[in-house]
Amino acid sequence: MQKMLNLGCGEQYLPNWTNIDFVSNSPDVIQANLLEGIPCGDEVFDFVYCSHVLEHFSYKDGYQFLLECKRVLRPGGILRIVVPNLETIVHNYIICLNKLREKPNELDWANYNWTYLEMFDQIARNKTGGEMAAYLKNISKYPNQDFVKDRIGDDFFCIPSPNHQDLPKPTWISRIIRKRDFRMIFLRIFLSHKELEYLRIGRFRLQGENHYHMYDEVSLKDLLKKTGFTDSQVFSASTSFLPSWDGQHLDIKNGKTRKPDSLFLESIK
Repeated sequence: MQKMLNLGCGEQYLPNWTNIDFVSNSPDVIQANLLEGIPCGDEVFDFVYCSHVLEHFSYKDGYQFLLECKRVLRPGGILRIVVPNLETIVHNYIICLNKLREKPNELDWANYNWTYLEMFDQIARNKTGGEMAAYLKNISKYPNQDFVKDRIGDDFFCIPSPNHQDLPKPTWISRIIRKRDFRMIFLRIFLSHKELEYLRIGRFRLQGENHYHMYDEVSLKDLLKKTGFTDSQVFSASTSFLPSWDGQHLDIKNGKTRKPDSLFLESIK
């Protein structure tokens, strides 16, 4: 029986796979910091899958991560990497930009603004969700809902409900006894407002939400070649070197591509 590994699985984990993520919310998921390596032995797996994780590492850390993927794969094993497709994002941006130069309308402006966010927001943001979350929260105000839905797939449906009520804020007593808040009390004594903001931004940008690198087909193939992988090929969400891929339902959900903004690429060890 083939052994399969799903890295940075999030909520997309399978019970017959080894699933690893930075945070585990299930007995089926092993918690581990992938920046510190993959907690598995050498040449254990036949197939390694990693979706929308590599772009959250710097180029240097991504290189080390792919070396780890190679280490845990058996000879002839398959690595499937899924990342946001920089080429498609840039292509859409140019199309939207050129439309604004011709005879722009409200839809053209909305598509341009969303595509601009796709390029920069997750790189530049300093708070959870960034400007993308604000855009999605107010999506009903914009005429390009279909365009955005086609770009981000399932993520489109993670829109805050207009009837959502914020949870009550914790009392000052409950806040003060929490370790993090207790530490912040002392930091506020010794640090200026600007220094506290630097600390908040630094803490946020190190927690893993930001993109630290982006890839197209050429750059990802080049990185895989540098780490010793061979025969890199682009696939669709439903195709793979793996004959049984169609039945795994990791990149396809309810007959549709789960993350349509993606580049799907596989290499062989």
